[in-house]
Amino acid sequence: PLAQSFAKDWNFGKVVETMLRSNLFFSPVAYRTRIKPPVDFVTGAAKALEGRLGAAGSSVNLQAATEALGQHLFHPPSVKGWDGGETWLNAQTLLYRQNFALDLCRRPADYRRPAAAFALASRYRKLDSVEMVNFFVDLFLQGDIPEEARDRITDYAKNAHQKGLYSNETERNTQKAIGVAHLIMSLPEYQLS
Repeated sequence: PLAQSFAKDWNFGKVVETMLRSNLFFSPVAYRTRIKPPVDFVTGAAKALEGRLGAAGSSVNLQAATEALGQHLFHPPSVKGWDGGETWLNAQTLLYRQNFALDLCRRPADYRRPAAAFALASRYRKLDSVEMVNFFVDLFLQGDIPEEARDRITDYAKNAHQKGLYSNETERNTQKAIGVAHLIMSLPEYQLS
């Protein structure tokens, strides 16, 4: 039926709409079963935190970040491209993904601005611990996270940044936002698309 519908008017928009609205698109066989390639991981994280992508000088050097994760853009290992899947994850690349995520959460877009995670949470007025966790879970995982993981991250947000450790509320909220965003980006669910 999809091919016949497409052959009638050659409308790519209808085809894509039909596929994206299909229950099969969200079935357990398809939903979050693909390991994010480095380019998806880097661009997705940067865009979510509203960073600028580009070469040297932008907030995220796309080429350097993807190469560190094993994907040399425009230089696939063969004509078929990259093997992908589980080959994207090993001890080194998982550690780099976590370090990249932390760096991205800490990094301001420019020297006059606060850390990206805090700037985003602050802009949307999500500085309360529970609201902040829900905001970043929605941002990075479309709200789809095991309850146990959400509870642990919420507990972290409520307790990790006690008043005595930081000089002011802004510093405390900055560290809380960085920690919450980084924890969510370090979850196994975030490694999948």
